[in-house]
Amino acid sequence: MRSAIRLCSIAVALLAIASSYSAFAQSSGGSSNTAQAVVTPSTSPYAAGNCLGGVLTVPNMVRPGGTGGAKISHISEADPSGISGAINSANSAISLLIFRAPPTGAYADRSTCVIAAADAPKLIARVTLIDCPVPFIAGTTSLCQANNLSLPFNTQSGGPVSSSSLWVVPYVGANATFPGGTPLYFNFGEVVD
Repeated sequence: MRSAIRLCSIAVALLAIASSYSAFAQSSGGSSNTAQAVVTPSTSPYAAGNCLGGVLTVPNMVRPGGTGGAKISHISEADPSGISGAINSANSAISLLIFRAPPTGAYADRSTCVIAAADAPKLIARVTLIDCPVPFIAGTTSLCQANNLSLPFNTQSGGPVSSSSLWVVPYVGANATFPGGTPLYFNFGEVVD
């Protein structure tokens, strides 16, 4: 029963985000797109600053062969275990490093998250998911987000898009232990000009 309630609360939260995002995209004259990356954290403890799951691919962010012209408008993270909300309550939310090309540095799960020098030119942004409107209640889904973003990206600066993907490295801002088998869902909203 609790699992069904959790899934319903995730679905309602994601539907609300998608609906507001679609309205924004239509009012701005562009089309919208959403994509998702999923990670299942280790059950071993994470220290503050540890990478969470390594490099994740966010597929289908732009049309291959297009000219880019896209912006990340919002990012949300749904956590059925509620741990992300607890981390946020400690003012140490989960952050994402977002890359326009596959990063080549060492970003293994539970390793210290440091941007490799070779990856600096590929880095689009670091986004911290600090807005957790659903209060943390143990065992319930937390939803953390960053809204009103305007992060332009193109997988080849100014040239035709060679890939439809972006790459992200999530990391934790505080010590955390996640329950086994519970995935985190990172959702990305985009507006295409």
